[in-house]
Amino acid sequence: MSLETFRAETRSWLEEHCPVSMRTPMAADEYPGGGRRARFKNPETKVWLALCASKGFTAPTWPTEYGGAGLNVDEAQILRQEMMRIKARAPLVGMGLSMIGPALVEFGTDEQKSEHLPKIASGEIWWCQGYSEPNSGSDLASLQTKAIDKGDHFEITGSKVWTSYADKSDWIFCLVRTDFEATKHTGISFVLIDMASKGVSTRPIKLISGKSPFCETFFDEVQERRRRMLIGRRQRGVDGSKTAFALTSVNHDWRRRWRAIPEPRSPTSRRLIWGRPMASLQISPCVKKLPSTPWMTGPSV
Repeated sequence: MSLETFRAETRSWLEEHCPVSMRTPMAADEYPGGGRRARFKNPETKVWLALCASKGFTAPTWPTEYGGAGLNVDEAQILRQEMMRIKARAPLVGMGLSMIGPALVEFGTDEQKSEHLPKIASGEIWWCQGYSEPNSGSDLASLQTKAIDKGDHFEITGSKVWTSYADKSDWIFCLVRTDFEATKHTGISFVLIDMASKGVSTRPIKLISGKSPFCETFFDEVQERRRRMLIGRRQRGVDGSKTAFALTSVNHDWRRRWRAIPEPRSPTSRRLIWGRPMASLQISPCVKKLPSTPWMTGPSV
């Protein structure tokens, strides 16, 4: 199919299926995060999510077998442009699409991809991030949450803090210490934990306003199957977390720029990330090859 034909078909589909209320600015209480406990104040938010998920448009560049649309970068760019043309809202947002999903694509096993990616793309599962700890914030490599190898499973004990929406999430991706003899940066593994597992609990952190998305998350001898939870190589968890962090940082920067301009700028944009021009960043290949969503897809850097 030519790009011209793809654009015409995409435009026609969006015009026919995007609800009127999904072409207005998104209210803070209509955030389409999905998950088993999702509540949709606006019923059309749920309708729009289901329609886009059925087309693979929530994660357009992911393979079709994982819930995506299998689009190439040019096609995904057209989808983004056509959604922006009618001011369509993102049908699904969150750490599943922007962080753990792309990390799974790069580092996950076939079993892990098949279990998690389709549920991320459909909005069935809401993910949260477990990095910071009470005594490990900026010095993340000093974290103490431990996962002890018990053969066919790990036993996780410890706590995380400032976990956004942990009390609403279905799964959490975490950095945990699996080797207490290694140097602090190399003894860390990147793992996935079901929030419904026995021994997992959360406690909201109330701010001065009386409300907060943040929680403390506790793991009390939580047992998870080894093959299900370990992402990438053991003791190399920082690799996966760096990929997830790089994706989020770059996606947020591109998303801010595109709110203000209808078409993408040159890849040589002078906007800085961490004090450096975007074009000079050395970013994981999955950032370049696998943009997660049309509203987070940008020119290659």
